[in-house]
Amino acid sequence: DTTVCTNDSLSITAQSNGITGYEWSNSPLFTNIFATTQTVQVLPTGTYYVRTTAECSDIDSIKITLSTPEIQALPTDLDICLGEETALMVTNLTPGQNLTYVWTPTLPNVPNPIVSPVVTTTYTVVATNQFGCTTSLSFTVNVTTMSVLAEADPDTVSIANPTTTLNAITSGTGIITSYAWTPSGTLTTPGAAQTQAQPTATTTYTI
Repeated sequence: DTTVCTNDSLSITAQSNGITGYEWSNSPLFTNIFATTQTVQVLPTGTYYVRTTAECSDIDSIKITLSTPEIQALPTDLDICLGEETALMVTNLTPGQNLTYVWTPTLPNVPNPIVSPVVTTTYTVVATNQFGCTTSLSFTVNVTTMSVLAEADPDTVSIANPTTTLNAITSGTGIITSYAWTPSGTLTTPGAAQTQAQPTATTTYTI
C-alpha cells in the first residue's frame, strides 16, 4: 500500500515468478477486468487487485491513498494602518492530518502568527502533513500610511482682525475620507481640509 501527494495517474506493476498473464480489477471478485497487462496506469485512489491467469493463480492488491493537505485562509488579504498588527489565520480542513507550517518571510511555525509589517508584505505558508505532502497559501497585508501637517496662514493675528486660514497637508498611501479640526467653535468649516479661523485668544488647533 502507498500514499501519494498528487492526483496524477501513476504506474503500478505486478511481479511474479515467470508468469506472464495478468488481470487487473477494482473488485476483489474480479467482476470488472480493466487491464490485462503487467503494468497499468491508475488514479491515486482506491484499491486495485491483480491476479495471474496461469493454471496456478495468485492474487494481490495495492491500496493507494491520496493525502494532499487542504488549508484555508480567512481572510486572504488584510488591510492595516501603519503601527497596527493582525493575525494570519490558517485552518486545517483535514483534521486527521498533522500539519507543520513554514512561513516566508520567517515567522513562528504556527497556523496563526501575529504580524505588524511596516510596508505592504506578502506572506507565504507551506503546510506539510505527516506523509510529506505539501500545499501553500499566500497572504497580502496592505499597510496604509498617513501623516498630516497643520499650517496657519498667518499664524499671528490681531484682536482687530483675528482671521487666519488653517490648512491640513496630508501625505501617505491612504485615501482621506474625513477631516476634523478642534476646537471647532471659532472655525467656519471644521470638517474641511482648509478652514477659516477667528480665535478670540491664543489657540492651538489640532487636525
